[in-house]
Amino acid sequence: MIRKLKICLVFYKVLLLINLGFSTAISVIIFPIFLQIFPLAFLTGGIVIGILYIELSKNNQYYFFYNLGLSKKSLISFSVVINTLIGISILILIHV
Repeated sequence: MIRKLKICLVFYKVLLLINLGFSTAISVIIFPIFLQIFPLAFLTGGIVIGILYIELSKNNQYYFFYNLGLSKKSLISFSVVINTLIGISILILIHV
């Protein structure tokens, strides 16, 4: 169980870098309301862009994870759950 969790985190690290880059870029473009836009971009558009990027450019990477016992569905599900938890935490920190 811990082994699979670590492997899922390896996948999520790649997704997180893309997500943070996209969310920051969108937030900087709409600078006056940066703190309001960043969490929303992180929760919605960033994760979609990240998954789309991996799907289009690193599609063969799924074979690596599949050989370790993780399906594409489980990797994406894990990433969405972790991303949602992090995004909600950011929203709570900003609005407190």
